[in-house]
Amino acid sequence: MRTLIFYILFSCSVNLNAQFSLDAKTDMILLPLGVISASVGNIMTYQNSPLTDDDFAGIDKLNIPFYDKWNTTYNPTYSEISDILLALQIISPLTYSFSSDYKPQFQTNALMYFETITLNYGLNSITKSLVGRFRPFSYDENTEPKIKLDYDTRYSFYSGHSSTAFASAVFNIIMLSNQSDGIYKSIGIAMNIMNASAIATLRVLAAKHFFSDVLVGAIVGSCIAYITTELHRNRPQILNSEFEPMRFNFSIPL
Repeated sequence: MRTLIFYILFSCSVNLNAQFSLDAKTDMILLPLGVISASVGNIMTYQNSPLTDDDFAGIDKLNIPFYDKWNTTYNPTYSEISDILLALQIISPLTYSFSSDYKPQFQTNALMYFETITLNYGLNSITKSLVGRFRPFSYDENTEPKIKLDYDTRYSFYSGHSSTAFASAVFNIIMLSNQSDGIYKSIGIAMNIMNASAIATLRVLAAKHFFSDVLVGAIVGSCIAYITTELHRNRPQILNSEFEPMRFNFSIPL
């Protein structure tokens, strides 16, 4: 009975909208890790020099795995559209962050989102630099040399646009699922899924990435957003009662 009473009082005193909170131990790890990894990845990305014709020796469409043989013709229009959609996706939390339901959690949500984006960028940029996979358009002989010889051509795996888009989308979906209700929640979730999927699709249509690049990017970005938010999630704590064993004293009359 004592445990039940304490649990009821505890539950009534909790702000149901406070689904997430900052944690010193967690944020002292995630925040520096995100900033450092993003900085290292940025340095590794921009230290590379332009490519030469010799770097493309042995490049052949026949070497592309069957599941990645979607498109090798560069399309700048699709690439630019994906850039615009990604920029809109990144700032999408602003559409709900200042509403009455989310404003009390603004600081917590902002830090979680910052950690999500920096961790995603850091892991992606470091992986791209280490793997060095050529983009699909590099397999096309008609690709302009100016585009083909750019150092960015070797940053195909995995898709940063897709990982960022899905990291942001999953973050938004988690926030909306926990603190919103009704038609606005459904619309917000649907728009995030459609926009992230559109960005990933456009990267393939633009020949900037293979299908496997965007698939891995979507998975990695989604996982980073999920793990970051889960580490900050408030969970009800049931108070444990300590029971002392009953003691019986027996005396035997002599």
